[in-house]
Amino acid sequence: WEYIADYDKAINYYSLGLRQSRQQYGEEHEKTAIFYNGIGIVYYYLSEYEKALVQHKQALRIQKSILPKNHPIIASSYNSIGLVLIDQADYDNALEYFNMSLIIFKSVYGENHPDIATCYNNIGAVYSEEGDFNKSLEFHNQALILRKNIFGEINPDVAQSYTNIGSIYFEKGEFDNALEYHNKALNIYKSVFGENHPAIANCYNNIGAVYSRQKNYDKALEYYNKSLIINKSVFGENHPNLSIIYSNICTVYYFQCDFTKAIEYNEKALLLTKSILGDNHPDVAVAYFNNGSISRELGNYNKALENFSTALDIWKTNFGENHPNVASVYFNIGIAYDYQAEFNKALEYYYKALNIRKAVFGEKHPEVAAIYYKIGGIYYKQNDFVKALEYFNQALTIQKSVFGEDHPDVAKSYNTIGAIYTKKGDYSKALEYRTKALDIQKTLFGPEDQRTIKTQQKISEIQSKLKEQESQPKE
Repeated sequence: WEYIADYDKAINYYSLGLRQSRQQYGEEHEKTAIFYNGIGIVYYYLSEYEKALVQHKQALRIQKSILPKNHPIIASSYNSIGLVLIDQADYDNALEYFNMSLIIFKSVYGENHPDIATCYNNIGAVYSEEGDFNKSLEFHNQALILRKNIFGEINPDVAQSYTNIGSIYFEKGEFDNALEYHNKALNIYKSVFGENHPAIANCYNNIGAVYSRQKNYDKALEYYNKSLIINKSVFGENHPNLSIIYSNICTVYYFQCDFTKAIEYNEKALLLTKSILGDNHPDVAVAYFNNGSISRELGNYNKALENFSTALDIWKTNFGENHPNVASVYFNIGIAYDYQAEFNKALEYYYKALNIRKAVFGEKHPEVAAIYYKIGGIYYKQNDFVKALEYFNQALTIQKSVFGEDHPDVAKSYNTIGAIYTKKGDYSKALEYRTKALDIQKTLFGPEDQRTIKTQQKISEIQSKLKEQESQPKE
C-alpha cells in the first residue's frame, strides 16, 4: 500500500484486521497492537499526526502490559512515535523516544545490530531538523559504520546512510560532499536493484536538488526528469512521488524566472496531490505556497497573499501555530510586504516567523539567521544603520556557528555589512568586511565567478574612496 499510495484501502484492511484480532484474541494481545501500529503508520503517511500518535500509543500501551519492559517490540514503537514527533516539530520529545528505543536495543542486542543503527539514524535526523548539522553527522556516521560492519558495503541500508549524510552536507552548503555521498548511494542501489527502482529515483531527485542549489539548472532538470521517468514507470501517473518531483521542477523554473513553466509544473503538483490526498493535506499547502511565491515574483501581491493564506490555513489546521511550515508562510508574507515597501507589515510577519523558529529550533539555526537578515534589510532600507548592523551581525554570528567561515551565506552577510559601512562613510570597516567576503567567494566560487568579480569591484570603489579621504587636507 505504501508504494501504490492507496491509503484508504490500507486503513480499511488494518481496521478489519484490528476488529478480527480484538474478537479472537482480545484487546490486550500482541497481534492487536500490530494492527494499531499499522493504522498509525498509514496516518503518518497521510500526515494526520495526532491520529497516528493515538494509534501508536495504543499499541505501546498494549505492548507494555504484556511484554517485558526491555522488549525490542516496545523499542520499535518508541521509534514509530519519535518519527511522528519529528514531523510535528516536537524535537525534544522525539529525541527522548529515540533514546529510549536505543537503550532497549542495546540492552537486548549489544552494540552491533541493525536496529541500533536505525536509532542512530533517527537521532541524527532530529539534530538535522534542529540545525545542529555536526551532531547530526556524528550520529549518521555511527549508523553508517555499524551498517557497513554488519552488511558490508553493497547494501540498501548502507546506501540509505550515504543518502542521509549527503542530505546533511546539502543543508550545510557543502555541495561537492553532498554529490559524493548521493552518488555513493546511487551506485549501491543500482548494483542491488538495477536501474528501475524507487530508491534510484530518490537518488536522482536528491542529486537534482544539489545541482539546483548550485544554480546548475540544466543538470538539475536532467536528474529530476530521470527521477520522474522511473517513478512513472513504477507507480504510473497517479502517485504522491510524482507531485514531489513536479514541485521540484517548478522550483528550478522559478529560480530561472521562467514563471510560465513554474506555474505549469506547480499546477500539476497541486491537482495530483489534491486528487490523491484531498484538499487539506500538508502537501497540498506546498503547492499553494509555491503559487504564492511565483505570484509575488510576478508582482501580483494580492494573489500571492491569497495563496500564502490558503497554505497557512492548511498547515495551521494540520500542525498548529508553532511549526516550521507556519513560520515559513509568515516569513514569505513578510517578503511580499517588504517588496511593496510596507515595512511595518513586513516586520510584523518577520517577527511572527522569528518567534516560531526560535521556539522550535532555538537561537542558533540557519532559518533564524535568515529572518535576522531580512529584518536587518528593512532597517537598512529605512537608513537605520545601527539597527541594521545589529540584525545583520546576529545573522552572521549564527551562520558562522552553523556553517563555519567558508559558506555563501557568510560571504553574503560580510558583503551586506560592508555595504552599510560604506553608506556610513566608514571605508576602513567597509574594506575589512568586503575583503572577508571576497576571500570566501574566491575559495568557494573561484576568481572568475560573477559574485567574486562584483565584490572585487566594490572593493576597488572603496579603495578609491579611501584614497580620496586620505588626500583631503586635514583641518
